[in-house]
Amino acid sequence: MEFSELKKLIRNAAKGSVEAEILVNEGGIYLIQVLSFGRSYLLTQTKGGSNRPLVFRALTECYDKLKGAGLQQAFVVQSFAHCEIITQQENFLSQTDRRLVSF
Repeated sequence: MEFSELKKLIRNAAKGSVEAEILVNEGGIYLIQVLSFGRSYLLTQTKGGSNRPLVFRALTECYDKLKGAGLQQAFVVQSFAHCEIITQQENFLSQTDRRLVSF
């Protein structure tokens, strides 16, 4: 989903029907995932004719982008992949931290 599409979705959607998650990845890489009507979309940009995820290098960049789209809050989601490596249990589910932040 391109940024212009996100703005349009927020403008036309009922209040509370659009959520955003900021996905925290190793190496200081952040992605924005939009949740709406049971579907999820990564925030993307078109570069060189291909559609690629929009990559951010800081949480504040994500907050500013989401504010520009009309959102005032998002969930910051961080998975702890190292737990899978350390734990030798079968059927181990990686731990995920999901926190609501307002900006």
